[in-house]
Amino acid sequence: MRVQKSALSLLLTAAFLIADSPFAGQWKLNPQRSRQETANLSTARGALPRDEGIDISDQARQLHVTVVGTAQDGSPIAFSYSIPINGGTGQLTQGGRYNRMSAVCANSNTIDNAYSRNGSRLATEHMVVSGDGQTMTVRMRGVDSNGQPVEQVLVFDKQ
Repeated sequence: MRVQKSALSLLLTAAFLIADSPFAGQWKLNPQRSRQETANLSTARGALPRDEGIDISDQARQLHVTVVGTAQDGSPIAFSYSIPINGGTGQLTQGGRYNRMSAVCANSNTIDNAYSRNGSRLATEHMVVSGDGQTMTVRMRGVDSNGQPVEQVLVFDKQ
């Protein structure tokens, strides 16, 4: 009986460790549920994207994130990064205007990212996956390419 309990405990622990993150999957921006929280934007670069998709994979306890889309002014959105699933310093692998990022994982459904360039923090994101795993809400706060404040709530549906 004691061996069975230990074996069951080990199996449950192993299953938890190898289970995909709730963030893993393909996500598509839901523009009807997303909103711009910053008033009087001076440029379209800080406005909500026309469209955006996020592909997140959980590989060897690293989240690999690729973001593609179109900004409101028609310019492409394309960047990718990887972060340890338990938080820490991330690795930017393509595009974007940042050269450093870090993440803090509050729990399995919540990640807080911070993005900086040359030591100056430019943006933060609070990312939460819903309990049913079908919706991801990203609250972004930062500055646009002109240094103007931007705050957005982007809602993504799992595909």
